[in-house]
Amino acid sequence: MSIERNADSLATENRLRSLGIHVALLVVGAVTFLTYDIDIADDMGKYMSYAVNILGGKGYVDYNGEDLLTRGPLFPTMISFSYWLFGVSPWSAFWPTRIFCVLNPIIVYALGKTLFNQRVGVAAAVLVLTSYAVSFWSYRHMDAVWPFFTLASILYLYKGFQGGRLGCWILSGALAATSFLVKESTLLFFPLPILLLAVVPEFRSRKNVYRVLIWCAVLLAGIAPWLYFIYVQSVSEIAGVGRATTLLGSDFGLVRLVAFYFEGLFDYYNGSPQPTQTYLRGLSSWFSVSGLFLVAWCFALYRSFRARRGALVLVICLLLLSPYMAYAGQFQMREGQLVIVFLLSYLVLAYCLCSVAEWLARKIRTTGTEARRRVAAYSSVVIVSPVVLFQSFTASGEDLGGLAFLQRALTTHYLQRDLDEPRSVTGSINPEVSGAADWLKAIASESRVMGGSFVENRGIFVCSKGDLKLVEFPVIRIKYLVTESYKPAIKWEGRTYPVEDFEFPPAEDLLFLTTYVETATRSPDWSSLYVLYESHLLQKIEESGVEYVFVGPVFNFLIRYFNSSPYFTIVSDRGNGRFRVYRVDPRARHTTHLIRYTRRTSTCMKGMKRKEPASFNFLADCLTRRMGLKRSEVNRLMSGREPEGFEAVRFDRGAAGPTTDSLRK
Repeated sequence: MSIERNADSLATENRLRSLGIHVALLVVGAVTFLTYDIDIADDMGKYMSYAVNILGGKGYVDYNGEDLLTRGPLFPTMISFSYWLFGVSPWSAFWPTRIFCVLNPIIVYALGKTLFNQRVGVAAAVLVLTSYAVSFWSYRHMDAVWPFFTLASILYLYKGFQGGRLGCWILSGALAATSFLVKESTLLFFPLPILLLAVVPEFRSRKNVYRVLIWCAVLLAGIAPWLYFIYVQSVSEIAGVGRATTLLGSDFGLVRLVAFYFEGLFDYYNGSPQPTQTYLRGLSSWFSVSGLFLVAWCFALYRSFRARRGALVLVICLLLLSPYMAYAGQFQMREGQLVIVFLLSYLVLAYCLCSVAEWLARKIRTTGTEARRRVAAYSSVVIVSPVVLFQSFTASGEDLGGLAFLQRALTTHYLQRDLDEPRSVTGSINPEVSGAADWLKAIASESRVMGGSFVENRGIFVCSKGDLKLVEFPVIRIKYLVTESYKPAIKWEGRTYPVEDFEFPPAEDLLFLTTYVETATRSPDWSSLYVLYESHLLQKIEESGVEYVFVGPVFNFLIRYFNSSPYFTIVSDRGNGRFRVYRVDPRARHTTHLIRYTRRTSTCMKGMKRKEPASFNFLADCLTRRMGLKRSEVNRLMSGREPEGFEAVRFDRGAAGPTTDSLRK
């Protein structure tokens, strides 16, 4: 009886300790991610605009009414629910992201505790919470959401293999399906149950085979409606667009595929030196403890060969993720696409550090299990604490230190009484965009408006709460980056075409070509040329029933074109001329006034010729053979001089241009 009471007392103590850890992580996470300001990335603005249409009962469509087939609908649906609760605003849109930022350290703790022990779980959660890069990337995009569901799926899958009830398998499959509906990257983990069944001898049984089949059935039942929707809408869209299409169309041999894989992994860790890079800095730049990640993964690999099942699970997860890491490295995608790699790396680092602590504890002679457990716990604190302090206070490269993100917390501002400045929203949706949306609603609330880039339009659509009818300029994007693994392509009106299959209008119809980028925060786009033809512009105005044209900062250089054409009459401007609205007058006799190119084009083409000759040769050939420009015009453009018949325009987002009053004079 005494033994039973002691066992019950110990179980109660463990439950209370675990509850206390959960509460502590919840409180610290809530304090960290309830920020004084928010910065909205381009992708986040995209999901916010999808959510506006879901809330308005228009379905899962973009701001321009196009169906969305390349990303699951669950995350925008979460945002729409937040809109329903708190109203349509950037602040309410951030609640789903904020919640999963808080939950991720908790699920890392639970997974670490299940795979190893409670010390590893606590250490991993603390490392995650004090990491600047994890906080920054988790909070900026949707990338904190799908890792939670994936890690939770792995947690219950492992419990199922460890002898858990059938409910663990069903829940794991449902969580995997949920994660897929947030982001399709989860499909990399779909083979995990089969791999564990094949690799771990203790997991091989007829019972587990049946339960893996049940897991697969639950998963398929969860994702089948979405896959069917994609199939019904357009079979051709299932393969995706953009980078994925060009990659699938590339001619890979086995040797080149292996080289592609390892080069991509190296670039993802170390950053890419290529001038085409706009995002990737590499894990080594974002994490001051990145070297310890490599040591910890090597340690986990070693332990997996020593039949440590927890280490084996993590190593298999990394191997399943490695093709995505190589892909991100090759195509210079932002590191935050793979927040789950950060979380797993901290988990394996905690395992490595706690294993060192246990080894040191064994060297200290103690008697009794409880005494040895205490010594191991104290040793873990001694080993883990320096790493936590180092990454919290050290600024290195892109890693500003964990305390730097904590400075953004609302609690920090209250404690410092730093409340003079109002809470701000920056990024692709900001007060300037919100003001432009109100201004446009007052002018053209019932009319269709053309203008802006995708980023500008989505921000204005969100700030107008879905009241504005917006279409974008029909700009052609020529992706001219040429590598062995990447073929040039053309994106136009939401579709991707091989360059040789696209029919360009006559050169005389060219309105402008430029290497502008979507937002001012990015570096020059070395991989794309943006082209607009006047015939495409006028045709889309007519077909879409456009009554007003809106020009914002991204297309500010087009003001000269619209000011000079009798087809367009200026109605209003704001922001010292940064935003303008023109009324379309189809009765006016139209006379062409060509802009032709922006000065940034010359700068980027010079850099491309020097650093990426293959890409430059393709681009020069495209401009002459496909688009009909003369070689002499291209050469003069390269030299920075204006080709005959061209009018150069300085691309300056801050350029005000003439005001409405001065134009009327």
